[in-house]
Amino acid sequence: MIIDHLDRSDVYAALSPRFGRALRYLREPNIINGQPGRYDLDGSDIFAIVQQNQTKPLEEGCWEAHRRYADIQYIVSGGERMGWAPLDALSVRTPYDEQKDLTILDGCGDFFTLRQGMFVIFFPNDAHMPSLAIDSPQMVNKIVLKVRVADRPTQGQ
Repeated sequence: MIIDHLDRSDVYAALSPRFGRALRYLREPNIINGQPGRYDLDGSDIFAIVQQNQTKPLEEGCWEAHRRYADIQYIVSGGERMGWAPLDALSVRTPYDEQKDLTILDGCGDFFTLRQGMFVIFFPNDAHMPSLAIDSPQMVNKIVLKVRVADRPTQGQ
């Protein structure tokens, strides 16, 4: 997992060409005007999901993980708490769904706050719990970039 501010995102372009393209997309001037929905940036290798969500109480959150895609979650406006846990420290609640690239998990982890202008990168070995309220529910505008890191799902979740 990586947490940082968008103005320092150039450092992480070295992770791979796909990460470089995805992070450059976030710095485009018209990105904040994006309407909610999915936007293909490089076919199925990189796509963006623009979201406007109400944050929720911790009790309503759930741990999730992906196998084929890393998430870059960027806060356009507002702020939210997120959870992180190493994948192997959690137990499977809902087995892996290849169509959704999603496993739902149970267990405990650590929490942090992401505010406007910040992003987090979750890799396939990072379970995460997004969209949690900081103090009380609020609207958050967020972009989730999905960056393909594997052609096929790996075993283990």
